[in-house]
Amino acid sequence: MYYLNTNTSSILFQKTSSNRIFVDKSMLIQKVSEKIGTEDSFVCVTRPRRFGKSVNAHMLGAYFTKGMDSRALFDDLAIGKTEDYLRHMFAEYSANDSMGSRYQL
Repeated sequence: MYYLNTNTSSILFQKTSSNRIFVDKSMLIQKVSEKIGTEDSFVCVTRPRRFGKSVNAHMLGAYFTKGMDSRALFDDLAIGKTEDYLRHMFAEYSANDSMGSRYQL
């Protein structure tokens, strides 16, 4: 079983996304993110065999993991061009200035 806060999902998603044939389904991240913290927070993804359920799970794990900087995986995908992505990655890897203030969007 693969868990968040490790680099396993990131490594597996990186292998998949670097294939010659890759379909960008990264906007699923935005749909799932909208459900976090709501009454609809349980998401069931049902698909026939070979429709990418594991790839999507690895993509979500890579996006939300704290175990690895995953910006390089998502910068060129559709999710990388959304404001939610910038907010997520900026909050994740925000820098402090010399006075200790946090930068925010």
